[in-house]
Amino acid sequence: MQVDFYILKAAAARERLRTACRLAEKAWNKGHRVFIHTDSQETARNIDEMLWTYRQDSFVPHALYGDRLNVNEDALEPVLVGDGTSQPSDIDVLINLSEAIPSFAHMSARVAEIVGGDDAARRTGRIRYRDYRDRGIPIQQHDL
Repeated sequence: MQVDFYILKAAAARERLRTACRLAEKAWNKGHRVFIHTDSQETARNIDEMLWTYRQDSFVPHALYGDRLNVNEDALEPVLVGDGTSQPSDIDVLINLSEAIPSFAHMSARVAEIVGGDDAARRTGRIRYRDYRDRGIPIQQHDL
């Protein structure tokens, strides 16, 4: 497992969502299955909508995970968005938009943590960073 922290200068919550969309598109283009984990259904719906519109010339096949629970996982879109306590079992990349590390983070080969530019986001980001570091997980930091 490897963790990448993406540290944003902008404090706007919308910029975190845009960054998640860009990372999901990049991972999908490399053939990875992606799960974007959020803290709420509202944020999950916002990401779902933004994946259609964040860039005019892009297309990222995606779905809300909660809407597709009765579908065979092999048939699921390569990018899923959810707010629950679980993720599909065959995800390569977890994009975490939650303030805490999800209990299933260890199931992914890569985790992307997106930290906003406001003080509260920086504080919770530091806590997650220390938690990963204390577990001995390799971390890379990217200042955006």
